Amino acid sequence: SVAGAGTFDNDGYDIGDLLRFHTGPFGSHATSFAVLVAAGFALLLAQGERLAWAVRGWFVALACWALVLAGQQDWLGRGLPDPGVLLAPAAAGLALATALGVAAFEIDLRRHRFGWRQFAPFAAAAAIGVLLVPFATGAADGRWKMPRRDFSRAYSGLFAHPEEGDARVLWIGDSRVLPLAGLDLAQNELADVAAGLAFATTDGRAPSLLDRWGGTETAGAQRVRDALGRAAAGDTSRLGSLLSVLAIRYIVVTDHLVPAPFTGDVRPVPEALHRTFEAQLDLERVESVNDALTVYRNNSWSPIRAVVPAGVDLTQDPFAQARGVVDLAAAKPALTTTSVDGIEAAGPVSGGSTLYLAANSSARWRLQVDGNDVARNDAFGWASSFAVPASGEAALSYRTPRTRHLALVANVVVWVLVLGRLNALRERRRAAS
Repeated sequence: SVAGAGTFDNDGYDIGDLLRFHTGPFGSHATSFAVLVAAGFALLLAQGERLAWAVRGWFVALACWALVLAGQQDWLGRGLPDPGVLLAPAAAGLALATALGVAAFEIDLRRHRFGWRQFAPFAAAAAIGVLLVPFATGAADGRWKMPRRDFSRAYSGLFAHPEEGDARVLWIGDSRVLPLAGLDLAQNELADVAAGLAFATTDGRAPSLLDRWGGTETAGAQRVRDALGRAAAGDTSRLGSLLSVLAIRYIVVTDHLVPAPFTGDVRPVPEALHRTFEAQLDLERVESVNDALTVYRNNSWSPIRAVVPAGVDLTQDPFAQARGVVDLAAAKPALTTTSVDGIEAAGPVSGGSTLYLAANSSARWRLQVDGNDVARNDAFGWASSFAVPASGEAALSYRTPRTRHLALVANVVVWVLVLGRLNALRERRRAAS
């Protein structure tokens, strides 16, 4: 859940590519092997604790290289994140070894008799200088060969309707080009049409850096798979009605890392998935967003917080029914005044109405109308609903468990104790030396 959905695809990286970290626009030249020379200096010269930590840094790098190679060859039996993610600890390990080489030059060199070790620092310094040359072009303008535009302008039109209520966006694509951390999509009926794909959702906003941190599997996530699997199997032509239960208004399918006309990593989505979406009666393809994106609009969508129409049976699970058709197209947005994080919401409600909350069912959701609590019920087998007894000003909130706050405090206390202990050990070693 930390690294997001993985992939089994072989990116074609060989041992040489991994050793010089050539997984992007840098590292293609043979001079990039100089990183090994700079990091290896500490192994030749360092002594004592410096040598021990340099060896640890090298073993971290070796473990990461082995893991990426095993993933490239599909020896592990499960998908792995992008090689660049897995090689980041390797780069940190070699950086640690290189820094310890500098410390060894200042402390340990004098302990050796004159010989070849006196010339090794010059080779290490030359290696570091060679490494800096390829990065000069990237550092000159600060862009590091990144495209000059991103998808934010193309996304903006998907979130320009706040008066219509908050909606979710479903993102589908290869995990290496998806703009946020996703979950594996290729399960059950989707094994053939969604091989190697991941999915994720956002609530009424474009993906941000925080969305790169993966989440755990939830009941709502499984409902997304169930809905898409039913459409892929041909069991429904009303995928939009199923997704309306999840408050999904747009489906964004991406196979490019960067928007057109810029070039970048391209991971095509199987055409079978597009044919599945095109066959749905309540999905409409949105034109002129960006050539690197395919966007489908759900014409049966419902807001995250909505007053459901009369006659809608909230006690049934549409994902477990044969037809699975739910008519929420006439649902009205409710509690449209929200907090920055979207957890709290407020607004007027009418007596006798039923408020539907398209969020994972939890007894910690709390609705108050004019200060009075309203009973919560499960809805559609995964969400929550509230039968409003009287008109008034409503406030919706989520009560975070006290155990979470206690865990955060305990986490801080543990870190303070650990840092204090490490500082005491360091002072003791200084006194001993």
